[in-house]
Amino acid sequence: MLEATALAVLDGTLSVERRAHAEREAHKLAGALGSFGLVASSRRVREAAWLLRAGRSLGTTEALRLSELVVGLRAEVAGDSPGTGGPGASGGTALKHVLVVDADEPAAQRVAEEARSYGLWAATVASVAAARTAIDERRPDLVVLDPADPGDTTGGRDLLEDLCLAPNPVPTLVLTRPGGKVDRADAARLRALGYLEKPVQPTKVVAVVRDLLNRRGPRSTVLVGAADPAVLAALHRLADGGELQVEELREPAGFWHTLQVVRPDLVVLDEDLPVLDTTLLCLTLRSDPAWQRLPLVLVTSRPLHTQPDLYRMGADDVIARETVGAELAVRVTNRLARSAPVRPAGDADPGTGLVSWSRFEWDLRRMLGVARRYGHLIAVAAFAVDDLAGLEQRHGTPAGTAAVGALGRLLQRSFRLEDIVGLGPDQQVVAGLYGAELTGTRERIATVLETFRHEQVTVEGAWFETTASAGLAMFPVDGATVGALTDAAGAALRHSMQEGGDRVTTASDEQPDHASGIVDVLVVDDDDALASLLVHALSTRGYRTYRLADGAEAVAALLDPDGLQARVILLDVGLPGLDGLSVLRQLAHRRVLARTRVIMVTLRASEGEALQALELGAYDHVAKPLSVPLLLHRVRQALDSLSS
Repeated sequence: MLEATALAVLDGTLSVERRAHAEREAHKLAGALGSFGLVASSRRVREAAWLLRAGRSLGTTEALRLSELVVGLRAEVAGDSPGTGGPGASGGTALKHVLVVDADEPAAQRVAEEARSYGLWAATVASVAAARTAIDERRPDLVVLDPADPGDTTGGRDLLEDLCLAPNPVPTLVLTRPGGKVDRADAARLRALGYLEKPVQPTKVVAVVRDLLNRRGPRSTVLVGAADPAVLAALHRLADGGELQVEELREPAGFWHTLQVVRPDLVVLDEDLPVLDTTLLCLTLRSDPAWQRLPLVLVTSRPLHTQPDLYRMGADDVIARETVGAELAVRVTNRLARSAPVRPAGDADPGTGLVSWSRFEWDLRRMLGVARRYGHLIAVAAFAVDDLAGLEQRHGTPAGTAAVGALGRLLQRSFRLEDIVGLGPDQQVVAGLYGAELTGTRERIATVLETFRHEQVTVEGAWFETTASAGLAMFPVDGATVGALTDAAGAALRHSMQEGGDRVTTASDEQPDHASGIVDVLVVDDDDALASLLVHALSTRGYRTYRLADGAEAVAALLDPDGLQARVILLDVGLPGLDGLSVLRQLAHRRVLARTRVIMVTLRASEGEALQALELGAYDHVAKPLSVPLLLHRVRQALDSLSS
């Protein structure tokens, strides 16, 4: 329906009635997609509905944007885009599944909608019986439970017990009013992960949900050094249940090296380990700023009355050897739950809601430790609101804070739960993306920047729109430490802003020499709307671009030895001055195509015309109306072919 509408706009055949019908259908589709957790798809369709609103101009630019939205929507619904499928979607990280159990259905729906805006798969049920059925059909990653059920006065408490005290408990956040059947103490006794008192805003509920889910995933890592097989056996049983990852200290003399490599969440040491002086080790850990907060559990054969000495030395917990089998697993699980995260306290910035720079550094350092060990990539990105000083001058300081907060929240919604987002120096927003390769990450960030252009930032009832820039650095290519990577990303960000902002630049990008006349992409098209759209999309992704509107002018510029050089040319066929095929023929004759890739862009070209272009030396051929994401993919392929 949307695709046909976009084509009708291009053809000039879209009637008022058909436009109104398309807008209504888009609103329905957006709601349906949102209810199924397809957040990105729902957002695309809502934008399409906004474009189709009565009273808005609807020209070539809007039609091209509709086409772009349709292509993205088709890919997401088909499962080609990470994080847009259902709970079991393949190709990327599966969405976390949250079940909201609340007899107050409107309140439950508001929580679910807020959760979906952060990329969570959220479902609601209004009764305990329905909750049990839903949980039997698919185990959720977390349950938000209001135990008050008018139709079952004890069922809510019974469900909470079943969720929290089962051998494989379901993480549960309890919502209840003062004087309810379950209070804070009950929730704590039943080992619920969290408790919130109603009334509470959906944003607060989902903030706690995301924090709880982040704590649980990836699995905690325990480094264990033990001479007693019973210690290893007890922890490996937990590992087999998927609750944690156990790493053995095979060479006690190499403890410090192993600690740096593994970077565990908790250490379990047997006091009887050969070579290692555990008492001295406790003191050393507690005096080292990098490790002084690391939980340490000691297994000892000492008599009970001497065990307090170990606590004074720095142990967090001490377990008698004879009780290892019964107690170790429980003690380790509880210690991890109480100490998670071991990193600096959750000192969120009050203005933006983002975690602090010190917290982000800690998280990124730990992420780097895992990446080094397994040979994985990490992307580190720095973002900034463009012309923040001017924005604050026009709208006041709170507007700047609101814009930075809006950018941070958009990044949190756009990235995965395991990625990290925080507030950096100078009101920058910083992000760490685990297992992210350069090309895909650059495209994701460009998409975020394009979305941010249309974000309405609200301050004291007034709203405004702004743009942002980004810099991207890759581990290990651009740096191997937190400092090196954040410096590289910051330098790339500054370059993005110097180039005019509203774009992403990578640390490995060659810095443009404007005097040399070399560009990444030359757009030769006399359609002002389309050319502007393409130049903007390419510039956002950090490509050096230039635009010409006349075929003869393009030939003169490209054949001049001191003139323009382009790595890729997007060449329209129907040009004034000299048609695109004639331009291509002259470029081929002068051997320009040896260093340049030409992608022909034509309006509903015939097969013969496409073949003629390819025979003349064109790298590729794309027909209008075109899909901007598809064209950008072809541009990346063309650029890659030059460097291969």
